[in-house]
Amino acid sequence: MTLECRFGLYIESTGHWWVDHAKGTALGLVIGVATVLALWGLLRWLPDYWWLAAAAGASVVLAVFTQLTPILLFPIFYDCRQPLLRPELAERLVALAERAGTRVLDVFELRLGDRTRKANAALTGLGRTRRILVSDTLLAEHSDDEVEVIVTHELGHHVYHDIWRGIAIEAVLLGLSFYLTDRVLAALVAPLGLAGKDDIAVLPLLLLSVGVISLMVLPVSNAVSRWRERRADRYALTITRNPEAFISAMRRLGDWNLSEPHPSRLVQTLFYTHPPVAVRIGAAQRWARPRPNGSSASVSLLEGP
Repeated sequence: MTLECRFGLYIESTGHWWVDHAKGTALGLVIGVATVLALWGLLRWLPDYWWLAAAAGASVVLAVFTQLTPILLFPIFYDCRQPLLRPELAERLVALAERAGTRVLDVFELRLGDRTRKANAALTGLGRTRRILVSDTLLAEHSDDEVEVIVTHELGHHVYHDIWRGIAIEAVLLGLSFYLTDRVLAALVAPLGLAGKDDIAVLPLLLLSVGVISLMVLPVSNAVSRWRERRADRYALTITRNPEAFISAMRRLGDWNLSEPHPSRLVQTLFYTHPPVAVRIGAAQRWARPRPNGSSASVSLLEGP
């Protein structure tokens, strides 16, 4: 946050920041306490299979949060109730969603301009709560074509069922993390003189083990996420057939968000959920090149899962 303020990305007033910070802390505290109590309860009731029940429960919670985020969580921090007041652009985006087989409630403006210069767009929710969100910062600095290609990228995630697949992958990774944590607890309970895995004194060790092991499997989750983002990029290029808008949008987003265009491979592996801007632009430039036989690359890029 300090760096974003120093470079002019974060422009929220101090008072507004404290309000958001208090909301985030309160919400995080509620979720954190509920998570700890749930894990401890599973350790007491299912000491041998708590890790499996925890992974299954986390998957259900993720699905519920995905459904409720646009109607319960987003409004806590952001004003996103105003329908987009650019009817031509809204019609284009809704038509894109229908073309992709994705019904949306409407297109709404996400107000970020009083907090940050960063720009973003999203397709949030599931079923009847699904809606397109376009930030006011994106609308102010990007053309309609650029907004369209960015939203089409988000639609690509829904076309490929990335939300449900992401929940499934997270469930597997959480199951692995919880299982390895169970093995750590089983190995350390006796040496530490604890009464068992359901001993209340195990909780700090449980949280430490889950945190460390989750950090260890994070590169796997990031790699899967980058692969999904590349596929959504190809979808956006194929549907809009507008690589110029895609490239200019990526450049603008990279410049406005002060993204590092050429991070090291290690940094990408550890921290990047999206390909770097330079990689995405390079992929779009290759997509736009004609094939030796003169055919378009767009068909082949959509083949496969």
